[in-house]
Amino acid sequence: MTNKYPAWWSSTITIYNKYKHPDTGEISWYRHKISDCFWKYIGNKINIGETSIETDNVICRIPASPYYKSISEWTELPSYIRARYFTLAVGDIVVLGNIKDTIDEYTEGQRSSDLLNKYKRMGECFVIERCTINNTAGLQHYYVRGV
Repeated sequence: MTNKYPAWWSSTITIYNKYKHPDTGEISWYRHKISDCFWKYIGNKINIGETSIETDNVICRIPASPYYKSISEWTELPSYIRARYFTLAVGDIVVLGNIKDTIDEYTEGQRSSDLLNKYKRMGECFVIERCTINNTAGLQHYYVRGV
């Protein structure tokens, strides 16, 4: 089977989905690797008078997948099944590459902030601020953007 996505969709990403247990408030993170994605780092510079503000944004396009669930579907799954699927929600983390790091908010050195500090300085991760499902010219994919 040939890949119907453009050749420049060649990046592998790792998505970390955050789940907060509704009864206990305990936070768990689920890791999911996805291949054949488009990744673009965008550096912006805004001048306001004599002040310059620089922002770093990343956009990522993810091929449609049978392993994708909407956030409402994903949160309703039992944890052992939830681990098989991914979702896209504001606050989730996307890292460039096949990352093996585990996030555990209750262990120093393994918190989500530790993961962000590790990869963000290299421009290789972002926190999702926006996500949409696109069906452009029959090329269904998920669009995520963040800083």
